[in-house]
Amino acid sequence: MITLDEFIRNTKFFPSNAWVKEVGFSGLYVRKTQRVLDGTLYNHVLDLANINASKPGNGAFTKLVERLCKEYPHLTLYVENVMEPERFGRKLIELGFKRIESEYSYTESEHCNSYWKESVPPSVLSDEETGEYLKEMRIK
Repeated sequence: MITLDEFIRNTKFFPSNAWVKEVGFSGLYVRKTQRVLDGTLYNHVLDLANINASKPGNGAFTKLVERLCKEYPHLTLYVENVMEPERFGRKLIELGFKRIESEYSYTESEHCNSYWKESVPPSVLSDEETGEYLKEMRIK
C-alpha cells in the first residue's frame, strides 16, 4: 500500500483512487478529481472519501488537514458523505471547510453531508505555478 504523499505526487492519471497509508489512520481512501464547487472548476481536488482514524478524537484529521494545506497548497480538499455531521461536520467548519449546498445531486443524500476546503484560491496559484510546485515536490 502506498503512502498518501506517494499518491499525491504520482503524476500519472492512474490510479486516480487508492487506499493509502497515513500516520494516525487505520484506513484512508482518497481520489484525485476535478470538481465544480460554488460555480468554480477546481482541477486539483483530493477527495477524502473514506476516513478511519486509528483513535478517533485524538486530532489525527486536524493534523492531516493542516499538513496537506501546508505541503500541497495547490490541492482543494473534499470530504464526502460525513457520517456524523453534528460532530465531525462542526469540526470541518472549524477547520475552514464549507458545507456543500447543491440543488444538483444524484441522490437526495449525496451532497447533504459533504464539505470542501480550498487551500489556495485558484486565482492565486496558476496552472504554471502548480506545475512548478509539483516538479519541486518530486525532487524532495
